[in-house]
Amino acid sequence: MNKTLVTDLYELTMAQTYFLEGKKDEILYFDIFFRKNPFKGGYTISGGLEEIIEYVENFHFAEDDIAYLKSLNLFQDTFLDYLIPLFFPMNQLLQ
Repeated sequence: MNKTLVTDLYELTMAQTYFLEGKKDEILYFDIFFRKNPFKGGYTISGGLEEIIEYVENFHFAEDDIAYLKSLNLFQDTFLDYLIPLFFPMNQLLQ
């Protein structure tokens, strides 16, 4: 299942900013995090790494995704065209 549009809209607008600034080929790092420990706890056990890996492995923008993003009138066509073939090759991510 393609869950690419679960991505925070802020991240997509920032990606467009990098793209428009000519920084589309720079390596950037993003974190997956939460804001505070639940129930006033002193530690947290994290689960779901498999789902995160699956999300990254399947990350791509389908035609319907691009059409939706275009309908928001937030993104330039050149950026949306750039997203169409975008994916993350896992062999490069694991280096």
